[in-house]
Amino acid sequence: MMAYGPEGYRDEIDFIQSTIGKYFPTYKTQVEYDMVSVYINVYRGEDIEDRFDELRKEMVPKNYIPYLRDDNGEYVISVKKTEQKNYRSVKTNIVMLFITIATTLIAGTFWWHSYRPVGGFFSLHNILNGGLFFTLPLMTILGVHELSHYFSAKSHNIHASLPFFIPAPPPLGTIGAFISIREPIPDKKSLMDVGVAGPIGGLLVAIPVSIIGLYLGDVMPATAPLSPQGMLWDFRFPAILRFLSFILPFGEVGSFHPTLFAGWVGFLVTGLNLLPAGQLDGGHVVRALLGEKAKYASYAAIIFLIAVGLWQYIGWLVFALFILFLVGVKHPPPLNDFTKLDNKRKIIGVAAVIILFISFHPVPIEQAEYRFDYTIDMEESTVQNITINDTAVYTFKITNTGSSDNDIFDISDEYHITYSLSNNTWRTDLYLLQNQTWTQVEEGYLTNTLKRNDNITMRLEVEPLTVNATSTDIQLRVDSNTTNLRRTKEVTANIRFDYDVDITGEDIIYQNIFLMEEDKDDYLFNVTVNNKGRIDDYSIQTLYITNESWNIYYTDSQTKNTTLTVLPGESETTGMILRREENGQEIELYSSNQIHSTDNVVVRFGIQVQGSDRTETFEFVGVKA
Repeated sequence: MMAYGPEGYRDEIDFIQSTIGKYFPTYKTQVEYDMVSVYINVYRGEDIEDRFDELRKEMVPKNYIPYLRDDNGEYVISVKKTEQKNYRSVKTNIVMLFITIATTLIAGTFWWHSYRPVGGFFSLHNILNGGLFFTLPLMTILGVHELSHYFSAKSHNIHASLPFFIPAPPPLGTIGAFISIREPIPDKKSLMDVGVAGPIGGLLVAIPVSIIGLYLGDVMPATAPLSPQGMLWDFRFPAILRFLSFILPFGEVGSFHPTLFAGWVGFLVTGLNLLPAGQLDGGHVVRALLGEKAKYASYAAIIFLIAVGLWQYIGWLVFALFILFLVGVKHPPPLNDFTKLDNKRKIIGVAAVIILFISFHPVPIEQAEYRFDYTIDMEESTVQNITINDTAVYTFKITNTGSSDNDIFDISDEYHITYSLSNNTWRTDLYLLQNQTWTQVEEGYLTNTLKRNDNITMRLEVEPLTVNATSTDIQLRVDSNTTNLRRTKEVTANIRFDYDVDITGEDIIYQNIFLMEEDKDDYLFNVTVNNKGRIDDYSIQTLYITNESWNIYYTDSQTKNTTLTVLPGESETTGMILRREENGQEIELYSSNQIHSTDNVVVRFGIQVQGSDRTETFEFVGVKA
């Protein structure tokens, strides 16, 4: 039993006839199973909109719903009775609001931890920043969208609920919100106003939120590195966000500021709701614009979603099924389907269509399996042995070997070049090959962006600073600037054992030949060892003498052999004397066929200088003056 309506079946018919008769002249009544139809007289050009709206305001609170329709050129008001409904209290809206705030706060923490983390996942820093930069802007966009519907409905005296927010797990924390329209829409004007209010309200918030997100992405760049490999998501920009990103700077894939992501969600919600299907916001708009023909736009939208869902983005197929089975394809007519839209609302309707095209993207999200990687290839040996005046050179090529199964991700990267030495008595210089020229750069050099399969060539030069710098191990580090990936090369530079020998004498006339005079008994030679490597002991000894009348002595020891200890980078000299002896015995270590005697050769002798890793031999020939 209704609260305010008449009692009894006959009384209800009389109530309907009398109520309609207060606003319109009537001439016939038809009673059907669930509906009473009253035929009214309407004169050509007569405005019936306001009178019908007053009728609606009187009957709807009493659970009678009037419909103005055309029956073969006659105006008919058909009235259906509805049961008194008990709706959920506002407490439900409040509870769902707070639950959604909690779930979007978790989502915001997730996004901030993925962007600029400090501490553990649920650190206070991550929670506060996630709430400020993601939860607040996202809930504001959704809230303004639904409240715009709500206040527009209230302005047309349409009973509507406050927004119901729907919680969801991360990464969004919500799948949106809705209001419940608890009575039929009166006419095309209110249908247009209520339908378009939400998208316009949400859009007006999403635009500044996105601008702020683009700005924050520039002044607060991401500090959380990408994982070296995994799944990468690309949130594709609709036209309006692409336009904004041309004006303001925007980072690379994977560096979405959480506020920008909230703005992106706002545009996605706007585009989805403006699809001209069923009772979506876009369905309201096209029903107000096109009337009964709106069903063709709804069919076209469903076909489009299914086609794109099968071809490119499976999410649209799911959304098409949602519309087909839950929302419905056809849009019910308003109670007054005769009143035409004014020009202002037609312009607003066209604007709503434009908003659909600039905020909708057919493939809003793409994903790809990716792998950031690179190689370091050395041209030289990783272990180099040099003298104290030499430089060890390590030339290495860095090649971006990353991969992705989707071309939208070029896996471009930059690399920091650093190194460390185990022995600080060595000097290092880093060079970059540019245009066939080596250019010196500082340690910590950040390379230019290398695209996939690109490479650069660099060179590290290592030189000892002191003569005591025997060796150093060098760790060459190449760090990805995008991920936490690091590649290292271990190289070693050693000071080897090395030396030069210089033998001089005043009687030497050419290389190893010296003149001997008949009455001269002693010939002095100076043997100098120049140490170019590590500290070493050098043994100097006579190998052979071909004339028994002569012998060799060393001035520092007065013996036939000696040893010199020479520091790195220094020289030591010993005197070597060839002396005539009366009863000398010939010492010959070479076979006779290796000694090419000539008539004027007086004596041949050979000496040996032996270091730790090399032995040098020298032969001298004394000829008659």
